[in-house]
Amino acid sequence: MDGSTNVWMALAPGLAILGILLLALAVFLIRQPKFEQKASRKTGSVLLPQVLIRYAYWLSESFVAPLDRLGLRPNHVTAFSVVLSTAAAGLIATGHLMSAAWVLFAAMACDLIDGLLARSLDMQSSVGAFFDSFCDRISEGVVFAGLAYYGRENLLFFLSLWGLVASYMISYARGRGEGLGVDCKVGLMQRPERLLVLFFTLLLAPLIAAFGPGGVSQMQVVLTGIGLLAALSTITAGQRALWIMRALSQTDPAAPDNAGRPSGSSSMAEASS
Repeated sequence: MDGSTNVWMALAPGLAILGILLLALAVFLIRQPKFEQKASRKTGSVLLPQVLIRYAYWLSESFVAPLDRLGLRPNHVTAFSVVLSTAAAGLIATGHLMSAAWVLFAAMACDLIDGLLARSLDMQSSVGAFFDSFCDRISEGVVFAGLAYYGRENLLFFLSLWGLVASYMISYARGRGEGLGVDCKVGLMQRPERLLVLFFTLLLAPLIAAFGPGGVSQMQVVLTGIGLLAALSTITAGQRALWIMRALSQTDPAAPDNAGRPSGSSSMAEASS
């Protein structure tokens, strides 16, 4: 077999899955089916339109009843998402990017299914919420570690570390803000958007390398995608930090004022003059 045949055979399973999902999306758009549970995320974004959120919930909901019959609980699904993310990281590290994309896609689906299962079984709890966030951080860490190993001899290593730190700062800003009484979800690169950019980077890299403009390699596509993810994530982390500090400054009497001085310093200066 020649080289092009080998490429087609290697990519065929992933392309078949993509075709099935696109066909299901077409059915969803035509039929506009309703699903029983409300989506936990109400608004979309430039990268993740509301229609795709509804489509993802519609697909994921079909797994809830079978998992319940098997006796699986939300934390089981959450833990399995870490297993899948670790498998995806291993595939990335060894250069199997198309396979890694679809394993990562399965892990993304688990992120939706565990919440749907928890609401369906009325098992929502603070313990489950913490475990979910804890596992999310592990999953992000191992995937970026896989990327860093894949690009260990070039710029991708540093872009992966940058993307990981920026992603963690986004999550930290929200978590710390909530601990201080401020709910912050501003910024483009929330976790679903970051995963979506990562998924399409891994999915498109081998396709563009095989069928795109001559001379474009998998590594060049991955460098572009991860560089974009890291840059946008950094902007989002900065937006959240500024938003939270402004919100806190409006409620905290000890916070610095707009001039960067303690809020009480102005009145003290006036009294002493």
